[in-house]
Amino acid sequence: MYKTFRALQDRWREIGAVPRSKYNDTWRNYHHHVERFYDLLHLSNDFRDLDFKHNLEEKLKLIERAETLATYENVNDAFKELQQLHKAWKEDVGPVSKEQREEVWQKFSDASKKVHDRRHEYFRSLKSQFKVIIEKKLEVIAKIDAYDTSNNTKHSDWQKSIKEIEALRQAYFNVGKLPYAKSEEVWQKFKAATKKFNHAKNTFYKEEKRIQQENLDKKNALIELAESIKDSEDWETTTNTMKKIQADWKKIGHVPRKFSDDIWKRFKAACNHYFDRYHNRQDDLNKEQQAFVEDKKALLDKVKAVDKATLEEIEAFIAEWKELGQTPRSARHLESKFYKQVDKLLEGLSMSKEEIAMLKFKNLVDGYLAQNNTHKLDSEQMFVRKKIDEVNKEIQQLENNLSFFSNAKDDNPLVVKVQDDINEHKKNVKIWKKKLKYLRTSFDKPIIAVGNLSVGGTGKTPQIEYLIRLLKANYALAVLSRGYGRKTKGFVLADATKTAQEIGDEPLQFYKKFSAITVAVDENRVHGIAQLKEAEVILLDDAFQHRKVKAGFYVLLTKFDELFSNDFVLPVGNLRERRVGVKRADVVVVTKCPDDLDVLQINATEQLLRRYFNGPIFFSIIKYADVLMSNGENQIAISELNKYEVLLVTGIANPNQLLQYLDTLHCKYTHQSYPDHHQFTASDIAKINKQFSELTSEKKMILTTEKDFVRLSKKIETLFYLPIETTFINRKNEFDLLITDYVKSAL
Repeated sequence: MYKTFRALQDRWREIGAVPRSKYNDTWRNYHHHVERFYDLLHLSNDFRDLDFKHNLEEKLKLIERAETLATYENVNDAFKELQQLHKAWKEDVGPVSKEQREEVWQKFSDASKKVHDRRHEYFRSLKSQFKVIIEKKLEVIAKIDAYDTSNNTKHSDWQKSIKEIEALRQAYFNVGKLPYAKSEEVWQKFKAATKKFNHAKNTFYKEEKRIQQENLDKKNALIELAESIKDSEDWETTTNTMKKIQADWKKIGHVPRKFSDDIWKRFKAACNHYFDRYHNRQDDLNKEQQAFVEDKKALLDKVKAVDKATLEEIEAFIAEWKELGQTPRSARHLESKFYKQVDKLLEGLSMSKEEIAMLKFKNLVDGYLAQNNTHKLDSEQMFVRKKIDEVNKEIQQLENNLSFFSNAKDDNPLVVKVQDDINEHKKNVKIWKKKLKYLRTSFDKPIIAVGNLSVGGTGKTPQIEYLIRLLKANYALAVLSRGYGRKTKGFVLADATKTAQEIGDEPLQFYKKFSAITVAVDENRVHGIAQLKEAEVILLDDAFQHRKVKAGFYVLLTKFDELFSNDFVLPVGNLRERRVGVKRADVVVVTKCPDDLDVLQINATEQLLRRYFNGPIFFSIIKYADVLMSNGENQIAISELNKYEVLLVTGIANPNQLLQYLDTLHCKYTHQSYPDHHQFTASDIAKINKQFSELTSEKKMILTTEKDFVRLSKKIETLFYLPIETTFINRKNEFDLLITDYVKSAL
């Protein structure tokens, strides 16, 4: 029977665990029957006592082990082992005698209680620690959440912030760990705070990536422009353009790192190629000019040896001097010596003081021209203008004084004195005006120059077209340009056979729009004007800085949102020369103004310009045509443009105003931009056609500017362009009258 009992106990142990909720009841039931078995078992007392003794020894061992667990450093390990001891107490070790059962169990319970008490104390301590950890973690989270990135505007700012946030993250983790039940809420707050920072960081770098791609496109455009003009021989214009390109390059920000070295090498190679050619040419010119120095010295000695000469002989000396060519910078002192010697000879002529003074003045100006001393020429012109203003004011004051003698007789000594002073001043004004006229023109026909102080983009082409419309009906009109970007040299007359590569895009545009006028190109404006013998009036395109031609009337353009008064000289800014150069202008036209420009804005702009210019100031806008023209028979009303998907192709200095105009029309367009005067290659055309084929709309078109149309019309099958005109928004009649009065007075 006992063996059967033991077998049942073994089976009990082998069955495995029961659900925790049923465990205690099941064990008590089992234990009750085990004790009943022992109580009812009819074994001999010796055998039963022996079994009780064995069980007591085993339970005492369990008690001893339980008492040892109370001293364990790791209370969790002690608690886990205690559970095993309780399991052994209940399942592995049998009962003891009734007399000892309570005592033994109490000892085991007391030992267990010590372990439980230590565990409870441990968890109370942990709870306090967890509270401190949570508070510290929340403090770190608050710092991350409050971290201000609003002033982070560049990569270095964000790198600094990333390091600071990483330090806070490490501080969060170093505070200590929490159990899952307590950590989840804190962890979610931590993730939310870091997510907020990461979102701001990712937004910045996403935008930075976009900007860097835009910068790459801008730098590639500058490279293309530099490469397209690196072999140009229009030295003056190209040198300014190259300097502008280099200045613009410096202003453009970072590009993606993987492209940085390659584009810099391309850009540097193109610039070096041009400036090496430029410096070699300067060296050659200096050598050539140096060869004339000895001849000029000989001529100077010859003039010095002459004590007296006729006007014809003096003029022959001057002509011979000029024929010897430009004097090198190192020998420019010879110019001053020569003209001083000429002035001495002039003083010996039987001419009036006024005539001699005028001849000396002409020699002075010719000397500055020979030296290409633009600074002296500007100063002289400003001085002459100032003298005219001063003398006119004195005349006005004298005439005002004369009004006080209205009742006096004409022979009154005071009246006679004042009238003589007025006549003398008027005589002086005529002399100063003659000097100004000589400074302004050396040609026997009216010449109007249109230009700017800045590099490109002010609207010279539509302004020239405005003047053409104003004058073409009454005069034999010619337009002379340098023909920027052309492949030819020297004087070329526009005709039906000429292309943009032969005469440039703007001159070709003038010719196609105004076939009744003469259009020509020549990098040497003096030579070009001499060829236009049949022209009654000549318009010079982009000639404000061309000092060898002294035009009779200068129209200076400045863009409304890029006034020269706020700009600086290359390479810091976009100015070709200093702001005071505006004093050579007769009028200033503020171009590309907003359509809704009001009187307050006009007055504010005039105040800015009045710091440098006291003459007439006008304001104009770009007016877009109502109809899109094409290289076929198609025409589309501008009001219909928003129904098309448009590929816009531009190769102009500043397309922003056109883009803004298309935006006001709610036009859906993709913009492909090229450098100003870009010569479109076969690969460019292939790229444009590919982009056009990728447009998904059934109604789509390729649109370009009027200037670009001249170069693209024969390369793209169906191409539309948007004609533009300059329209004055104030005092148009006054501007027109200034132009026509000048032309009449100069003929």
